[in-house]
Amino acid sequence: MGIVSKLFNALFNNLRQNKTNPLSGDALKQVLVSAMYAEQQSAYLNSYETGIAAADAKKILQEYWGIYNKADAEDTLLYLLRQGHSYYFEPIYKALTSEKDNYAAYLQSAFPPEELDKAVNLFRGLRSNIDTLISDKVISKIEDLQVYKVYGWDYGRLAFMTRLCYEHNLIPEHVMKQFLREGLEGTKRAYRNWEDFSKGYIIGRAMWGGQDNSGMTGIAHSLLTDKKSPWIHHPL
Repeated sequence: MGIVSKLFNALFNNLRQNKTNPLSGDALKQVLVSAMYAEQQSAYLNSYETGIAAADAKKILQEYWGIYNKADAEDTLLYLLRQGHSYYFEPIYKALTSEKDNYAAYLQSAFPPEELDKAVNLFRGLRSNIDTLISDKVISKIEDLQVYKVYGWDYGRLAFMTRLCYEHNLIPEHVMKQFLREGLEGTKRAYRNWEDFSKGYIIGRAMWGGQDNSGMTGIAHSLLTDKKSPWIHHPL
């Protein structure tokens, strides 16, 4: 699907669903963890297939994620499952609150040298977006970050990239199903419902450095309120 089609879908809140090979039951719920990312890409919400054009998929896999082969795919998915940005969240939250006047020294003590640059960048990304997160009503105060954390961001990306890697023959079916199953299990441990999950996704994107999160809050609103949304019919 091209850029124009994506913009059209975004403008008209077109929640794209696969009518030919839809999933049901637990398999559907596992895939729905990817819904925020899928909607960003105008991909199917309800199937293993993403429905994304090959050129767009190649750009996501290679340019955005550095995935060129099967080893890259599995390394990326394991990183999202076991570490992701959630690994950095607690020290960054502490640096934003109790250590805010001395955040650089605190982050230096909290992370090994090879991870410090990334930690500082994530800290700056989240700090620069606090006011926007509040004005967009994702959170009401900075302490709410600790409520929602960023597991939604990691598990949402894990579920979508798992689908995309499987669709392009970078992982076998049984590996795809295992990653999707573990992603849903982690999501259920972290969140009570899709609304809380969506906040964790948006906060994670803000920490990553996404300066314009209005589109993400709009996507969350559509998924949480549109009568066609599978989130409504399949609660977490």
